[in-house]
Amino acid sequence: MNIENIKEHSISLRDRSKASLSGILSIDGFDENNIIMRTCNGGLTIQGSGLHIDRFDSETGDMTISGTVDAIAYFEVKKSGKKTLFGGKRG
Repeated sequence: MNIENIKEHSISLRDRSKASLSGILSIDGFDENNIIMRTCNGGLTIQGSGLHIDRFDSETGDMTISGTVDAIAYFEVKKSGKKTLFGGKRG
């Protein structure tokens, strides 16, 4: 599947410790406390502790993560490709 064909995004979170995501176009950065990604609907960051990307399939846009999820936030992606978080400041 081509990433241009990925048109829907969803998140399923179980017990704040396991998440399944779809519609993920790319992972822009990650560490134990943050995972920053681009979805077909804009940018997304997941914050927490002990975060780990268990699986990411760039062909289908499916991803699973584990760890303790504290926050999920969407942000706007400017047309130039630069990300903004909460009014233009990247967090």
